[in-house]
This record gives sequence, C-alpha cells and structure tokens, in this order.
Amino acid sequence: MEFLDKLSAVMEKLGGNGVFLTAGSKPNTMTASWGFVGVMWNKPIIVVPVRASRFTHGLIEEGGAFSVSAPLNESLNGLLAYFGSVSGRDVDKYAQKNITPVKCNKIDTYIIPGSCCHFECKVIYKNYIVKERLDERIIRTMYGDNSFHTMFYGEIVDAYYT
Repeated sequence: MEFLDKLSAVMEKLGGNGVFLTAGSKPNTMTASWGFVGVMWNKPIIVVPVRASRFTHGLIEEGGAFSVSAPLNESLNGLLAYFGSVSGRDVDKYAQKNITPVKCNKIDTYIIPGSCCHFECKVIYKNYIVKERLDERIIRTMYGDNSFHTMFYGEIVDAYYT
C-alpha cells in the first residue's frame, strides 16, 4: 500500500477516537489521540507524543520503533476506550479483551488486528516539549500535572490493511 493512501484516516482518528499505538517486543498498546503525519527529511513520518510516565514510552525508547493501527470504522471504538483507560503495567490488556496482537512485518513489535490500516514506524528523531517554549494557555489546559510529552518521529517503513 502506498503510504499516502490512508494517512488521512490516521489524521481523522487522531482528531477523534484515537489510534492504537503499540511498542515493544513484549508489546503494549495504548490509545493515542494526539499526533500528526507528514513528510520530513524526504520521508513519510508519523509523530506521536507520549508522556514519559506512560508504560509505552519506555518500550518505544528501548525498541526504537512503534506501530500505529488506525481503525477504519467504529467497530473498535470500545477497544480504543479500554486501551486508553488501563495501563499495561498493571493489566494484560490483550488477555482481558481476548485480543491476539499480530507481529509486524519489518519492526519488532505488533499491530492490533481488525478493520484497520497499519503503519510500522522506526524512530529516527525525538524531542521534548519544553515548558518555557510553550504557550501558557496550552500549559494551563493540557499540562496541569507538569508531565510533558516526548515527541517520537517515526519513519513509516511499512503500511498495510487487515
């Protein structure tokens, strides 16, 4: 699949119910509702912001890769809500919801099966949200706990449907 074919689905989901963000050779999946897609350094890129306190953050740091599974319909909204409300540190989310993640083709993690388009991404850059450089209104509304995001820039190395 040409990577541009379904990137609009990712953007739509990031502005709505979210996408599944998975990392780790022993995977964890979280719901991501922020991020963006585009072209940088002549490469197709998905950027995902992940707070350092999230279990998935350490898995991305360790493995240097992540997958994004973007549901193409509303059938997985309940699963998105669940994965966004429970930590993989405490619960085996897959067992609880009887989901078997599927191994990625080109990176060492997994995808969520179902009516989704999937993007396998290798981290090629990261940066940090710096409080002193951020608009005060955003700090007040989004960062009351002073827990800022790491921005992971993932080059799309494979894209497909399940």
